[in-house]
Formats: sequence, structure tokens, C-alpha cells
Amino acid sequence: MTTVVAVATATLWAGPDAPRSLDAPALATPSDVRAWTVRMSDADRLDLHGRAESQALLGDAVLVDEERAGWSRVVLPGQPSSRDPRGYPGWLPTAQLADRASPQGTAIAVVSRPVTALHGSPSGPAVVHDVSFATALPVAGPADGDWLPVHTPGHPGTAWVATDAVAVDPSGLPAAAGLLAAAGLFRGLPYLWGGTSGLGLDCSGLVYLLLRRYRVTVPRDAHDQAATEAARIDPAQARPGDLLFFARPGKAIHHVGICAGDGRMLHAPETGRVVELEPLSPQRLEHLVAAGRW
Repeated sequence: MTTVVAVATATLWAGPDAPRSLDAPALATPSDVRAWTVRMSDADRLDLHGRAESQALLGDAVLVDEERAGWSRVVLPGQPSSRDPRGYPGWLPTAQLADRASPQGTAIAVVSRPVTALHGSPSGPAVVHDVSFATALPVAGPADGDWLPVHTPGHPGTAWVATDAVAVDPSGLPAAAGLLAAAGLFRGLPYLWGGTSGLGLDCSGLVYLLLRRYRVTVPRDAHDQAATEAARIDPAQARPGDLLFFARPGKAIHHVGICAGDGRMLHAPETGRVVELEPLSPQRLEHLVAAGRW
């Protein structure tokens, strides 16, 4: 049996005492990240620094190190990190986890919309989960018209997703235009510290989620992404689809964006702003220290 995330989006916290009362929707089972993000002011979002660490998606594997008073100290193997060789560390509500036997030899359906619904049946169905882009779930059987059954953790065990909302067994990155088109689905989405879902993203979360959609695993944080096996290139030679990394003088890399060509970058800038396509400002160019190509 494997321990997995059993809610659409689980927020990883710095500790059991990190969440605030206004974070209740993110802690619930099922979680309601949409309601959580809508109710937060910019000041509330800034206050997530030091509280929220990352997010995990429905079905993601989890390694549990400790359980304490309704909380589990975990690492996320699917999010490589220099903080722990096993994956990204943090705390999750134990109720948001479940044990699941991994189906063997099945195809994987990967969500290709920013957010899509999982339903209880293919006929007049109730919504079971609103799942994020890049959520990966085992296919449970043949399609029924426009609906595909997928295995889900916990109850109900099987749900249905629209066939045009997923890609089955995707492999390999698309050409730059396709990659930028996928990233462009998130334009206008408000920045969320620690966000790695279609309901909120930070700068490295955007890169992580985008590449995950194509079954490419990269680290969670920008400085770790810069140290991956991606080919390091001269930033002046960056082409559309390449990653651009930024650091202040003498400091570690703190920001990443996606080169869009013509001196532009697609990125999640900071709290109070949204995912946007914008020209590289003189200050950004001054802090551009590295680039990578997949």
C-alpha cells in the first residue's frame, strides 16, 4: 500500500501551528482551495511566507515520518528538494491522506485544463473533486462516450473525467509554442506563495506544474530547478520555452520565469500580481544570472 493525497489539493505547512483560522478551507476534507484563495487579501497572502511550503495534488505519493494530533510530518517524493533527499518536507492534515494500492500496468490520465471536475458517474453526475492541471490518476477502464473512469484515493474509489480534459500517458515536452500555450492557460491567475495548482501558483510552482503535465519531474524551488540536469545555457542565447533564473548580487536564485522570446517572459511575479507575460525590465535583466533548456 502507498500513502497518497486524498483531496484535490493539499497544502503543505511548515508545522501544525502554521495555519491560521482563515486557512480552514485548505485544511478541510475535501479541501476547498478555491474558497480559501478567494477570501484572502494580499496581506493574508503575504502572511503565508513561513507558513505554507508547497502543495500536493490528488493521488500524489507521500512518505509519512510522524503522526501527531491529527497531523502528519511528510515528504513529497514527486517534488525533489535540496532540503531532503527524499522529497519536499512539511506537514499535512492526516485526514487529507489515504492508503491506496497502486493499480499495476494501467494508463495514466493527466489533467490538461487549469482545473476540471471529477464526477461520480458519466450521467448527470455530482462533482466529487475539482482537480488541478497535471493531476495524474490511473485509468480505471474504457471511456464511456465523452467520459473516462479514473481511480481515486478513498471514497468513491472511481470517478469520471471528461476525455477532452485529460491527456492519457503523455510523454515528452512539446515544441516551444505548445509549452508556452500550456503555460499561458494560467495568465491572470493570482500569485500564491507555495502554490502548485491551477488555483494558485508561485514562480517555481508554475514551472514545476507545467513540466509535470508532460511527466517531467523537476525540483519544487527555483534555486533547485537551476541546479537540475537541464542544459545550462548563456541567458543571452535563451529561446522561447527556456527557463530564466534571477538572483540579486551575492544572493541565491530567488525567481524563475519562462522565456517567451522578443525580450519577454511568462512568470508568476509576486504577491498582489498575477501570472503574466511581460517584457524583461532593466532590473530583471540586471538580475538574470542563468538559463536552462529541457
